Amino acid sequence: MSPAFGPVKDTLDPDLTIEGVDFKCPEKGCRQVQVRFGDGANAIYMPGLHVNEKTIKCKIPKYTKPDVLRVELTLNGDDYTNDNKTYGYYDPYVIDA
Repeated sequence: MSPAFGPVKDTLDPDLTIEGVDFKCPEKGCRQVQVRFGDGANAIYMPGLHVNEKTIKCKIPKYTKPDVLRVELTLNGDDYTNDNKTYGYYDPYVIDA
């Protein structure tokens, strides 16, 4: 995954690139690709873009605090990966002015 971390409340709208193998969609058009950030009731779901059989992209969701969230994806809308990949949110601050 790239990037592996980014600032909390990023003012840009960055993409997350997930690289792997055999990203084959079960239906034409890959309309059910989704990326899940976090677990349980607090999970954030982002639509994914199937670039090719090795690459999925999605927008990185805004988040309110420094944290590390698991990132999993689905190609069919139901079955998610379980690879323990994570994305970290950090709170940027100035050390010396």
